[in-house]
Amino acid sequence: MPRSLMTAKWWRFSDYEIFRDKRQIAYLKPASGAKLTEYDLWTRWEKARPIRQDRPTPYQELLDLLHRIGLVDPLSHPPGDQKVVAELADRYREPILDWCRSYGLLGVFPHQVFFIAFEPREKSGVEASDFWARLPPDVKNGAAAPSHLVTQLLYSRTAAPPGHWERAELLINGDAFPSGVLLKTFTSTFLPATFEHVAHFFPELPRSTDSGGRLIFECPRPLSDDFWYAYAEPVHSFLWVALALYRAVAAMRVKKYTLGTDKFFQVATGVETFSGLLAPVKPAPEWQQGRGVRQRWSSSSLIGALAMMALADLPEGPARVCKGCRKLFVSSGRPWGIYCSKQCRWRDEKRKQRRG
Repeated sequence: MPRSLMTAKWWRFSDYEIFRDKRQIAYLKPASGAKLTEYDLWTRWEKARPIRQDRPTPYQELLDLLHRIGLVDPLSHPPGDQKVVAELADRYREPILDWCRSYGLLGVFPHQVFFIAFEPREKSGVEASDFWARLPPDVKNGAAAPSHLVTQLLYSRTAAPPGHWERAELLINGDAFPSGVLLKTFTSTFLPATFEHVAHFFPELPRSTDSGGRLIFECPRPLSDDFWYAYAEPVHSFLWVALALYRAVAAMRVKKYTLGTDKFFQVATGVETFSGLLAPVKPAPEWQQGRGVRQRWSSSSLIGALAMMALADLPEGPARVCKGCRKLFVSSGRPWGIYCSKQCRWRDEKRKQRRG
């Protein structure tokens, strides 16, 4: 896919850290004082196509990180015990943080969450007057500004790129959306979730409960600067979606299969996973000086952009397991593509020479 068809702006901090909350859940978050910047992820892919296997692509670096951690089986799952996950994060702290410093967090929350409806809130006095003044005339219907009203804040993943997320605050007259979250899974099905799912990604933001014990919580609009400064990605979630990409790429190694066999189900699952990973990727029309409007693509999550890269590379070279180190990689399709890098090929040839 030519670069002219992809724009992959993403956000990263200059430094990250791993910390544990009160429940001992390990998180990836910006380090204190780290600077937030935007960068174009696609230029890195363009400079490191699979044909130059000594310069891995961004998604290949993520697959290599999983290999280093030891999650090399396509059927692997992150440990279920959060204590074990935290110990794993501590053991591979620097490789994980190095990858995040280069590319940022995978964006699990903006990838999974499709719609958020917060608890209705009351406004009075100046706050109510200001909100009333912003309403269109046909809504106010000539009525005077009330001293008291109720609104509801909504976020939805329906905006055009590069924003992707819309924010709306509605005047409520007994017709509020049920508070909660709507998730879109990797199988493109929708599932409801509670605010605990949202709060899980913002362990340091304030929260409270109402008289019925329900969580009252608000987060910044996804992909905004305020969002990134507050956002923390659970290590378990980071590894889970990285493995989803690993499984999708690994399934593409299968070239022939018979219906009903294990290979058939591996391919079917891989295609379905690719579809789920690509769900937040949208066409993004862009006007260019002297060229007019051109079609491009944009993703509301980093893992979505990485999946787009892998999918674009697969027609040019098959997914393979390196003959030397057993890493999964997308090859150039040439005879020497059985190795993930020139160094790996050289080491394997040296081993053969020593064995005689």
